[in-house]
Amino acid sequence: MKLKMPSRKKTLLDLRILKKRYHIEKKHLILPLFFVIIFLINKEYFIFGILTILSGLFSFYHDKYNRTPIDFKLTLFLGIMITRQFGLPFTLLFFIISDFLPSLIAGGKVDATTTIFIAWYFIVNSLTLLFPGTDIILLGIILVTIEFFGSLLIKIFFGIPGIVAMASSVLSVFTRIVYFLTIGRLFEFLFTIL
Repeated sequence: MKLKMPSRKKTLLDLRILKKRYHIEKKHLILPLFFVIIFLINKEYFIFGILTILSGLFSFYHDKYNRTPIDFKLTLFLGIMITRQFGLPFTLLFFIISDFLPSLIAGGKVDATTTIFIAWYFIVNSLTLLFPGTDIILLGIILVTIEFFGSLLIKIFFGIPGIVAMASSVLSVFTRIVYFLTIGRLFEFLFTIL
């Protein structure tokens, strides 16, 4: 007489093993599943979402813990790339989620200076659309340089001493140029494979 072994139904993902070995509950799988679905539906939205979330986290920690006058945020760098790839409506969404909200959560405030800087940010980003055939690295360097002069004037207009405004603006524009020269091609490649 043969003993019958209980048959185990083959499944794609055995949740019991995940829970027992790795302490992963079903609820922990919702966010990764959401990202996989977005990736399968539309890769561009997936990349946009990932860049927005990463930039938002970076902005939050920058605003919360950075005590230098240098702006290390990726917002302008990625904003120019996103404007080129997706257009200004996505840039607006990107800016709100990745810079404006994280700054408020980190303890920032909205005043006249902030409003003028936001307007200047969008003017600079909209210039991206005027030169669709220009190399994005060269265009990015030109645009962050234009942003430098505008930001410098805004800072001086609002009473920041000239030498402090100049030093912080020069260091910030240098940082952004370094972003374009070092990781700009990587992001350009990322957008071309979409």
